[in-house]
Amino acid sequence: RHALTGWVPTQQFLTLAGIRVYTPEKVAVWGRSPFSYPIEVHWRGLAIKRSGTHTSVRFSNGQTYQIDGEEPIIIRIDPDEENRS
Repeated sequence: RHALTGWVPTQQFLTLAGIRVYTPEKVAVWGRSPFSYPIEVHWRGLAIKRSGTHTSVRFSNGQTYQIDGEEPIIIRIDPDEENRS
């Protein structure tokens, strides 16, 4: 439901929303999403939710990050957190 297929190239859409997915363990966000509705991206266990300047990133291992603001930031899985039991 609400899939992006056939609308615009996916990478172009994500760039407009201020999202770049490097790998399932590394994501960059910047600026403000120009869309009036929240954006959700799900790929290989990675989940990104973006609305305005608020971004939520959940990695496949359960690590979650909340970011507010327009400054560029790269979010990665914390390997120390991944190895804790």
